[in-house]
Parts: sequence; C-alpha cells; structure tokens
Amino acid sequence: MRTASKKTKPQPLDKDREKQFLQAALDLFVRRNFASVTIKDIALECKVNSALLYYYFQNKEDLYAKAIEYAISELIAAYEGLAKRHDDPVHLINDWLDVHKRMPSSIRRLIKLMMDDSEDMKSMKDGKKNIQKFYSFERNLISKAVQTGISQKVFKPVNPNEIALFASLHLDGIIAHSIIEDSASIAKGVENFRTVFWSYLLV
Repeated sequence: MRTASKKTKPQPLDKDREKQFLQAALDLFVRRNFASVTIKDIALECKVNSALLYYYFQNKEDLYAKAIEYAISELIAAYEGLAKRHDDPVHLINDWLDVHKRMPSSIRRLIKLMMDDSEDMKSMKDGKKNIQKFYSFERNLISKAVQTGISQKVFKPVNPNEIALFASLHLDGIIAHSIIEDSASIAKGVENFRTVFWSYLLV
C-alpha cells in the first residue's frame, strides 16, 4: 500500500540574495533602460541561472517594480533614521534635504529610472504606483512639517501643499540637472535651494 507523499514546503526567500538581484537590476536599468534589459542580463550580472530569478520575481515587470520599491525604501529609511532625533519642523525638512546630499547616487538612480519614457515603461502600473509612493511620502513629510511650523508661528502662513509641491519639483530639477550634465552638483544645488527655501518660509 502506497503512503501519501508529503508536500514539501516552499523554502523562504533568501533576503540577501534578493537584495543582490534588486541592486544588480537597478544598476542595469539605470545604465541602459527598462526595454533593453532582460532577465538573462540580470542573471549574468549576478552570476546565477536565469531560472533562479523567476523563483524570486514573476517577470521583468515585477522585478522592476520591486527594484523601484527597494530604492525608495532605502531613502525613506535613511530619512527616518535622521528624523528620530527630533520633531522640530525646520530640522525635519533639513533632514530630508540632507538625505539628498548624503545619498546622491541613490537619488540620481531613482530619478533616472523615473525619467525612462520608453513605451514599455508607460504601461508599467506597479512601477508607476511605487514612484507615486515616493512622491506622496516626500510631499506629505514637507507639507506636515510646514503645517507644524505655521502653527508654531515659525513659518509664514503659506499653503503647505503648494510649498511641498514646489520643494519636490525643485529637488527633482536639481537631480535631473546633475544627470543631464553628468556632474556631481547635487550638494551645491541642495544648499542653494535650502537658502532660498528658508528665506521665503521662515518668519
């Protein structure tokens, strides 16, 4: 009489290996673009068989969306690490500006991915959704800090959402300029923006 064979439980994913795949994918997507990078390219970069990537990701679109999410989570974690030290609205906004200076390669990488306007990218719903998460996080943190500063009477009575959008767009411009010019001008650009921002906002 045959005994029923036990189903083997799927093994948990190796987080370090997954991180390696995400980092390699990000680098390739930035150096080239979404359309020209294949799963096989990423596997070759990681020196593994292509089949292993399909154990971690459904397809290239899923890998791209998760790579974007990984890049964003790095930036948010860096900010939250700084922000734990205080709740002063000026310091909170300064911390976000400092993240742009301390992690220029991560910021540039993310913005460059966002600038990919290939036909394939236009249909990437999950990738776009994760990009929107980044902008929602950025604008919410600036808007809330501005609201707090206004209530404490350290900021002028401005529209917090409009100021957050203004800051977000200008920070993007600084990063995009550094990509187009292929320069390391992010730190200087952020400092110039900081000076203008506080001269306008502080009472």
